[in-house]
Amino acid sequence: MKRVMFIGCPGAGKTTLSEKFAKKVGLPIVHLDHLFWKPGWVQRDKPEFEELVRAELAKDEWVIDGNYGITMEMRAARADTIVFLDFNRLFCVYRVIKRTLEQKYVQADGCPQKVDWEFINFILFDYPKRSRRVTLELMEKYPDITWYHLKGPSGVKRFMKEFEL
Repeated sequence: MKRVMFIGCPGAGKTTLSEKFAKKVGLPIVHLDHLFWKPGWVQRDKPEFEELVRAELAKDEWVIDGNYGITMEMRAARADTIVFLDFNRLFCVYRVIKRTLEQKYVQADGCPQKVDWEFINFILFDYPKRSRRVTLELMEKYPDITWYHLKGPSGVKRFMKEFEL
């Protein structure tokens, strides 16, 4: 395992798990949120973001956490392992609200955690229709990649036990 993707619904715990994993196996971590967002929640334009992602993918070793459908295919094509955190949407909404209230996680420099109805709507309705579907399609398209399909907290616990995280 040299190139590992962590993907899943916002609030599933991608960042937390990917950081623990990267530290344990000694791989550099790349958070897509840090590449996508400029301070003050300003989005990078698509070509600039894609170029930043390509630069990271060109490296021999990495752990990348985040969804961002516009780069999903290029990341999957380069990954040797994909960890898919497949959680209940309501649980994810709960965790996003909780981390917002606790301000435990900063998505990118100058971008404090926030939640709004648009983000909740994405988690509840858009993510399952688009992002989750794309992930399931990638599982079929790239059968030679090592996949870890973690279904809920129990799946994460098994993964953590396997890798002694």
